[in-house]
Amino acid sequence: ALPGTTATNAFTLVGSTLRGFTGAVIASVFFLLPSVALMIVFGAFYDRLRGLTGLTAFFEGMGAAVAPVVLA
Repeated sequence: ALPGTTATNAFTLVGSTLRGFTGAVIASVFFLLPSVALMIVFGAFYDRLRGLTGLTAFFEGMGAAVAPVVLA
């Protein structure tokens, strides 16, 4: 569930346009940071979370949705 490349590139471009290289780096980092943090949290608590029935069903549904999204 990381942000798409297009959105990341758009934020990088906006940061670069407004503040040059430093703005591009800051925009990219702050755009990606929440997703990276969520992935770290999910990874750290994976053993505890995988036993939850509702969460397991949610992730199975997300897995089934990946192919149509990629094809689109």
